[in-house]
Amino acid sequence: MFQTELLSVRRVKGKVVPSFLWPDSSDHAAIVIGLFQESTGIRRSEIERKVRNVETQYSNHKAVRGLAELMTRKCYFESPSKLDARSVRRFLFTRAIKTPLNEESRKKMLAAAAEHFATTVEDVDNAIYGDKESEAILRDIEKVKPEKLCLEYNREMVETILMKAVSMSVQVETGWRDFLRVVKRLGLMFSVEQEGDGVGSVTVDGPLTMHQNTMRYGERFAKLFRHIYAGDSWKIEAKVRLKRSGSSEVLSFYLDSGSSDLFPAVERYSEPMPSFQWVESWEPQPVVNGQKVYFPDLSVKIGDKTYLVDISRPVYSGMNSERDPLLREKGIPWVTVYALDQGEKPVKGAVNLSMPIRWESLYFALQREIPGGVKHRNKEIKNSLLDREIPQAELEEIRQAVEERFPDPDLITEYLESRGYVPSRILPVLGYRIRWKGLSMEIRKKG
Repeated sequence: MFQTELLSVRRVKGKVVPSFLWPDSSDHAAIVIGLFQESTGIRRSEIERKVRNVETQYSNHKAVRGLAELMTRKCYFESPSKLDARSVRRFLFTRAIKTPLNEESRKKMLAAAAEHFATTVEDVDNAIYGDKESEAILRDIEKVKPEKLCLEYNREMVETILMKAVSMSVQVETGWRDFLRVVKRLGLMFSVEQEGDGVGSVTVDGPLTMHQNTMRYGERFAKLFRHIYAGDSWKIEAKVRLKRSGSSEVLSFYLDSGSSDLFPAVERYSEPMPSFQWVESWEPQPVVNGQKVYFPDLSVKIGDKTYLVDISRPVYSGMNSERDPLLREKGIPWVTVYALDQGEKPVKGAVNLSMPIRWESLYFALQREIPGGVKHRNKEIKNSLLDREIPQAELEEIRQAVEERFPDPDLITEYLESRGYVPSRILPVLGYRIRWKGLSMEIRKKG
């Protein structure tokens, strides 16, 4: 996303309208690309000065600055010296009685440093502030055509606007199931509006409704937009809060599939699902309960009964704790499984699995938790299930790796989650106790 000050929009009767760049009018983009291509070997600060000079020549200076920001992301910069800048500064400052008053005394200090570091005076001079971003040297640039850069600029504009959203309502003509999977995997708060027996629209809470991690939530909005506009027919209606003259106002923002050609082509998300004997369907029918409609992710056979499984996220646990009992009261065999990002605290009393999900682990976890499946009340069964969930060849390796990282909970958690396991599920069987203090985990050996 752009910084807010780079937004180029018009406010028209309570609506915000972005000023897009059209691919067939890409003069701005061609000039900016040319500027960077001619700047190989130049310091970043000098490139920024050249960009500011170009800005003054065009009325739409925000577009020039935005295009330059996109080009900067496509650049490879490196330090002007191989020396460690802090070490060079420390050497010079500790040996200097006072700041050099003339060029001759400065050269003597640089020469002493060059001898100490076994390099040239020029290398030392470049290294003094070589760790500053402004001093980095442009070495290479990713190739891009002006038309493509305009499309990327337009997408960045929309994503920046959506970062300021209070809420967003989305309609897609097809692919509701994949769309909702994306929403849930991203951990975005949402509600489904019913239309007949299916989905009419999905309302997603905007970043400005979140009290924490607003930037992270906004980045998830950006990923969601890329999935939306990859579809054939879609519509977005959002309420966004933008500042002007020291105050803020809530404006309407509208965009539909008629604008798809203004953004770079992307592939729509579609998760390939493996084939398992215990999975009856990866696309079970939605469940309609009153005015609400729910889309389970899969249906599974455990024992002699079929269950509908919802792959959810911890952020939905409060909402799910109200939903799940109501569905079960109506005789709907519904099970919620929580997919955890690295470091997320498991939902108490629920099935928890690390992302990305190991579907074999899901099967054994359901066997433990669902009535009619294998219960988990004694050590022998626990170990039996653990052996089936973790390949025997890996079990001893995992035991040893955890022992080497003990008692650091961060190292242990990072390792187990990188292998696709939930620490709170695996550690107790490996002989460790887990204690939570708020969001902090303590790991101790049993006994």
